[in-house]
This record gives sequence, structure tokens and C-alpha cells, in this order.
Amino acid sequence: MKLIVHTNEKSYLIMEMPTYRVPKWSNVGYTIIEKTKAFVFGAGKIILAISVVLWVLASYGPEDEMNQARVLVEQNALGKNRRDFSPADLCSYGDYCRNDVDLTYKLFLILSLALLPRSSTHRLTLVLLTIAAMAKFFIDRPIFAWVLAILIMLAGALSILDLPLEQYPDIAPVRVSVNATYTGANAQTVEDSVTQVIEQNMKGLDGLQSMQSTSSSTGGASVTLSFIAGTNPDVAQMQVQNKVQQALTRLPQVVQSQGVTVTKSGTDFLLIANFVSDDPSVTASDLGDYVATSLVDTLSRIDGVGDVTTLGSGYAMRIWLDPAKMQKYALMPSDITSALESQNTQVSAGQLGALPAVPGQQINAVVSARSKLRTVEQFQNVVVKSATDGALVHLGDVARVELGSDSYTFQTRYNGRPAAGVGIKLASGANALGVAKAVKAKLAALAPYFPNQIHYEIGYDTTPFVTISVEEVVKTLVEAMALVVVVMVLFMQNLRATLIPAIAVPVVLLGTFGVLAAFGYSINTLTLFGMVLAIGLLVDDAIVVVE
Repeated sequence: MKLIVHTNEKSYLIMEMPTYRVPKWSNVGYTIIEKTKAFVFGAGKIILAISVVLWVLASYGPEDEMNQARVLVEQNALGKNRRDFSPADLCSYGDYCRNDVDLTYKLFLILSLALLPRSSTHRLTLVLLTIAAMAKFFIDRPIFAWVLAILIMLAGALSILDLPLEQYPDIAPVRVSVNATYTGANAQTVEDSVTQVIEQNMKGLDGLQSMQSTSSSTGGASVTLSFIAGTNPDVAQMQVQNKVQQALTRLPQVVQSQGVTVTKSGTDFLLIANFVSDDPSVTASDLGDYVATSLVDTLSRIDGVGDVTTLGSGYAMRIWLDPAKMQKYALMPSDITSALESQNTQVSAGQLGALPAVPGQQINAVVSARSKLRTVEQFQNVVVKSATDGALVHLGDVARVELGSDSYTFQTRYNGRPAAGVGIKLASGANALGVAKAVKAKLAALAPYFPNQIHYEIGYDTTPFVTISVEEVVKTLVEAMALVVVVMVLFMQNLRATLIPAIAVPVVLLGTFGVLAAFGYSINTLTLFGMVLAIGLLVDDAIVVVE
């Protein structure tokens, strides 16, 4: 054998190998092996066919011979009741013995499965024969079948109470969000000081698929991590929380003081509740502050709530610095910050007459010092600079202080009136209808205690779509069951034969819910639609068993 490479000008001999001829005896041996394999496989198929015939005889043998055997047993007065007849008694007086056929069938089946090739046909045959054997097993043991059916129905009925109910299956990846705020920083500063620091520490997370980050001009930093479907959201949140703790020391002090939150939730709102007041003197800041301080924590503790977003802004002490006056007194913004941090603190002053006390001390008093600053006048009186002659420069001399909103980047209005809202996000794997119902019940319980004529309105709710879609599919499911029963009555003309498939339908459907719970699925439009399609297959199988 030669390997030659041809070009436009020349041909090159790359390799030359001697050619060997295959001896004739090797061809003969190969032919013998192939014919032996074909013979074995053919014998396996023949034996398999015989085993199937024997199974049919074992399952549907001639009843006349069996009845004849029973008559002979009765005529010979074995001294036994009719219920005490054993297969051996019947086989001893009759020409037909089902047990012998069963044993022969099993032996032939094992032999055929051993001889057949390991192919898809072999596996399919094994599955079909196993199903046939299982059907015969349960037909011969009706009491055991009833007990098993009742247990399956109970397991499915209990699983319905715990299965999450949603419109579509949860196939979206698990998301964990990390949020931080750097007050006063622009988008580039937030990106360099906060966002990149958090991103660099998100390494070694199990099942991490992608990561998306956002840095806003209002000082907000958000990092959303997506994990592959099937990841445990609790484990993912714990791992992300540990990584955030490692990066916390590298973040600016302002960010650390405000905190870095790690939440597991989806990106879409389940519902949005808007809070409005009939009192015209109530502003959007009043509503936002009440929602942020009194309602957010309560709603976030409801089981199934992943995250609560405040759609509004609460109170904040706004300090507007005057550049001209700052230059006049030779002050910098950092001087104002240092003065506020040193004078706007909570001081623990201690006690008077605490132990160990001098002899005769009978009075013990706790000293209450001034707490943090609360009013505009208190902030205006903060000393930002002092001179050697005793002259003082207060914050009100170089800035305008007022009580305003924490943020002016967005406004919330409901039907043209000032409002504040809360957006509820669903936790991973939670029941959408159950969570929405719990949130509405909590708001209804708190509504009588809202101040200043505040009341709430549900402005956005996704649960009606879930309810309607599920109700329509359930109605279709019931209609399909009724239609199947009617068709069986018309074509089979036998109420007893119709009753067996009709009973099998609810048993199997309830058992399906148990399977859904075992594999972590939910009750949604697609799974219920699959049940509708499976009713036809289920009834066909039940009719075959009856026949």
C-alpha cells in the first residue's frame, strides 16, 4: 500500500507498506461465529414468542376445564369448602393446570431474555412483559390493589396542599440579588468602589451561570447572580452572603454603615399595593415614610415573600450647603460631615449612685443624655467651627436645613394623588396564590390602624391570571373525565365495565400529584394540561385490563 501526495508540479511518495492477505481459515471462523450468533438470537426470538403464548394461556385459560375440575372436586367430597380449593386440587382432577403453565412461561421468558441481544428491542420487550406480569399480579390480588389505590389517593390529596400553584412552571434560573447604597456618589464612583469589589469576590459559587450588575447615578449598586435551574435558593443565598462578608471590609465606610443586603427573589413583581390618603395635607413623603418604617418589615416577614421594594421615599434631613458662605468661613464639606458625625450620636451617660457606692448612698439614678438630633433647629445649631476668641460658626450659618424626602429621583402617584407603594416579589418555589392571599390578609388586618385617613389599593396583581388559567384547565379536566365515561357507557353497554375505568381515573390523577411533589414540580397550566391529555391514555389502558 502506498501513500502518494500529488501537487501541481510533482508527486511525492510519503509512505509505502506491504499488503497482507487474510487467510482463508480466518474467514471461515468469522462466518461460523456470525451464524452461531444469528442462530442464538433466532432461538431467543422463538422462545420469546412461545413464552408470550404461554403467558396468554396462563392469563386467559379455558374456563370450562377449570369449572369441570371444580365439579370433580365437589363430587369426590374432599371435605373442604369451596374457598379452600388449592391449585393442586384443581390440577389433580383437571386436564388444565394454570400453575404449570405459569412456571413454564417464566422459565421460557428468562431463557429468551438471556439469549436476545442487548438492544432497544430487548429492553422494550422486557418492559412490556414486566407490565403484563404486574397487571396479572394485581388482577389476582384485588384486595392488595384496593389498599394500594387508597394509599396512592391519600398521598396525592395531601400533596395538593403543599404543591406551589402558579401559572407557568418555574424554569427560570435562581436569582440572588446583592444591593448596596453609596450616598452622594456618581455612577462611576459606585462602579469602581462598590460594584467591582463585590463582583471580584463572587468566585467559587456552586452552579453560578451568569452575573449582571448595575451602578446608578443615585448611588445605588445592584449585582444579580443567576444560578442554573434546580439550584437550592437557600444554599445559593448563603454562599453569596459569605462572599459579601469577605468583601465588606473593602467597601467604603458609608456603604458599610448603610448595610449590604442579599435577597433571593425573582425579578418581576407579584403585586403592588398603593397607599393614598384622603387628607389633602398628607404629602408623598409622609406616605413613603410611614410605609418604609411601619409596613415593609411586617410584609417582608410573610412566608413566601422574597423581597419588598418601597415605591416612594421617606423622611430625610436635607442640608443644602452654600458655596459662598463655605468659602467665607474657610470650610470644606468634609468639615460639615465630621461635625455631624461627632455631635449627632447616641451617648450613654451612665448612672448616679451605682454600685459600689459610698456608705450612706441611698439614691440610684440613670443619667439620660441628649439622643440623636431630630428637629431642624437642632441641626441648625450644630457647631461646625470655633475660633480662639470664642466665636462659633453653626451649620445654619453656612447651609439651609429642612425636612424633606430622602430621594427626589422619582415620584409615585395613584389616580393623580400623591401616593407611596410597596412591590412584592415572590420567593423561589413559593405559591403565588398563597403569598398574594397572605399579603392581602395582612394589609386588611393593618388597615384599621393606618393614620391620617390612609388606605391602600391593589394597583397591580398577577394572581387573577393564574386563578383564571388554572380554573379553565381544571374545568377542561372535569369535562374530559365526564366525556370519557359517557363514551364508555355508549360503546361498552356495561355499567360494571364502565365503573372500573371511571374509578381508575381519579386514583391515577391523585397519584400524579404525589409524583409531582416527589420530583419538585408545581401545579401550573402545563402540568394540568398534561393530565387532560393523559386521561385518554389512562382510560384506554383501563379498558384493556377490563377486556
